[in-house]
Amino acid sequence: MPFYVASGGRNQATATPGRVRESPGPLTARRAPSNLPLTHGAAIQWKVSDLREVNNTYVNEPLLTLTDDGLFCPAGGFHVDPWNPVARAVITHAHADHAKTGSGTYLATDSCRRLLETRLGPMSLDTLPYGQSLEHGGMRISFHPAGHVLGSAQVRLEHRGQVWVVSGDYKLEPDPTCTPFESVRCHTFITESTFALPIYRWDPPADVFAAINGWWRTNRDAGRASVVYAYALGKAQRLMAGVDASIGPI
Repeated sequence: MPFYVASGGRNQATATPGRVRESPGPLTARRAPSNLPLTHGAAIQWKVSDLREVNNTYVNEPLLTLTDDGLFCPAGGFHVDPWNPVARAVITHAHADHAKTGSGTYLATDSCRRLLETRLGPMSLDTLPYGQSLEHGGMRISFHPAGHVLGSAQVRLEHRGQVWVVSGDYKLEPDPTCTPFESVRCHTFITESTFALPIYRWDPPADVFAAINGWWRTNRDAGRASVVYAYALGKAQRLMAGVDASIGPI
């Protein structure tokens, strides 16, 4: 199964080096040409032209193309996580860099509904449970758990025998605040990769929470309040679920 890398968005994030995770499961990475910038468009364009060069019968037409508004599905007439207002938006999750206001209609997971309505306000929103599909313009669409935050999903697209999956943001580590990542068989996998370089290394969550709990106990014993800053959607819930509530009130 081919595996291709696209950047995590227009802006690159930074992080403190920690530990490297090995590639999951049977997926195999392929190196893009050295002169190719790793952006959404470049990665997809290289993938399509490369597959055609190897085997003209493998890909007839790409299921997704890059436009000024982001990833667009010509057969279905919708965008996935569009950068700007569009007619139809399929949303992987409710973080602001993936879900933006102003589109005509939205499609997301059931568990993402309240988050999107709270963050984006009134909208025309349809939802699907994980694993259930619908057809639009001959394109079969379904959502599958991404393990990123509550309601996060990979988008599976099937059309004329081809299956493409757009990962959205995802993680493989267990997280009590959301449904775990699910591997989805496909011909083409478009992955977010904000922290794909091996310079980004992370300590195991158990070690991180042990350090936070130790710091909290020390502050409690000294009569000091403990304040931890965390992003409002996802990180804050994961933090509250992971700390030791027996140490004190949260």
